[in-house]
Amino acid sequence: MSPHAISVNLDQTLAEAAEVFSQHHITWAPVVDKNGACVGVFSVADLLKPRENATTVTFNSHERVREYATLRIFTTTSDALLLAAAATMSNNHIHRLPVLGPSGRLQGVLSTMDVVAALLNSVQEMDVELLTHLKREKNASGV
Repeated sequence: MSPHAISVNLDQTLAEAAEVFSQHHITWAPVVDKNGACVGVFSVADLLKPRENATTVTFNSHERVREYATLRIFTTTSDALLLAAAATMSNNHIHRLPVLGPSGRLQGVLSTMDVVAALLNSVQEMDVELLTHLKREKNASGV
């Protein structure tokens, strides 16, 4: 999990959100309300979604994030099992999950790369344990 999540707020303009994305080299961010509660996510892809009765993609840079953000979101908590979070990501074809604290405030972001890194670490630990066990057995048998 990345504990220092970059977020945007509902009332920021699209130009302000674009500046946040540009400054931090990101294409996605959790959306927080004025109390810091995570209420959605916002991405470059949200800007490209077709609008009602629109034949082309257009938007005004002074429009607010709230008008474009995805407000139906999937989240996890910092005490959730990694496998549960990974299942949520896999089942819903998403690459990042906002991590929420008990009050619903944003604590970080879990990415698919975080999941892969944790799995690799687990496999490496299992390999070390297995090799240690095999060496003990070999030494105990006197071979």
